[in-house]
Amino acid sequence: MSDYVLINNNELYHYGVKGMKWGVRRATKKLRTANQTGDEKQRTRAVASLSTHQRKINKKLASLDKKSVKLEKERYEQATENATKIAKLERKANKARRKASKTIYTTTARKRLQKVAKLEYKASKLKEEMAKTQAKIEKNERLKATFKKGLDEIDQELIANGRKLLRDEED
Repeated sequence: MSDYVLINNNELYHYGVKGMKWGVRRATKKLRTANQTGDEKQRTRAVASLSTHQRKINKKLASLDKKSVKLEKERYEQATENATKIAKLERKANKARRKASKTIYTTTARKRLQKVAKLEYKASKLKEEMAKTQAKIEKNERLKATFKKGLDEIDQELIANGRKLLRDEED
């Protein structure tokens, strides 16, 4: 996600996009310019810069893959453990609610309803924990997609540069 700050009604400041790699666009532009002008020194620098970005992105993708495995394991454990706990808590809450509705004395009914509220609160906390893990997994997948897109752009640029070099050598 990107961060936006609204200073007043007419101004909007943007502080970047999470996961954005600075300088990649500049390096691709320099590579294209170097290919057009035939400047070997500038071409070498641009290719080196793109290769550096490529290595960094590959490293980040590897760490995101490791994190993905960890999160999937966590989600599986939560699904197996928390699902049974949630079902048990909800059964207890329904049982206490039925007892409270059949109770004649208001103080006893109130105590049972408090118990229902506590049980439902515990169940909602477990559900919230599972939802947070799912949100982390989705965020991780979005980041991986963003980095893969950037990597594809760099790869295409480097492939185009290689083809250009081959054409130049053949001529």
